[in-house]
Amino acid sequence: MKKETVGRISNFLARHQIKRGSLATDEEIKSIEKSLGFTLNDQYIDFVKKFGGTYAGLGIHFINNNPEIGKSTVIEKTKWFRQSINNEKYSKCLVFSDDGAGNFIFLNENGNVMIYYHDSGDVDFLYESFEHMFDFINLDS
Repeated sequence: MKKETVGRISNFLARHQIKRGSLATDEEIKSIEKSLGFTLNDQYIDFVKKFGGTYAGLGIHFINNNPEIGKSTVIEKTKWFRQSINNEKYSKCLVFSDDGAGNFIFLNENGNVMIYYHDSGDVDFLYESFEHMFDFINLDS
């Protein structure tokens, strides 16, 4: 992730220290990759190594999340998504968040941020990358 993006997130977390999660370890990352069967997105890895499962404008789930974003791990969210959508096309997607209404926010195989609307079954493009998403999240509050 670019220094500017990391700086914006760091400044936000400095003002809201309670929202910081436990930092990811290489062992946890390898465990997730083994459990899900694919390599995690580099930008996501960079984020969780620096900030953990943290609230940064939206909840970014990992393993040991800040309690404010819930206990669901990225593994649980991703496996639940796979069961819900039941489509091989999404077998290498990583669900890292939701919109608060039960809709999954995930990284697809190409690194795009997408949303799955559970009521309709529709999938929409949100952002070109995990890092790009932070260009649209207000971290100034």
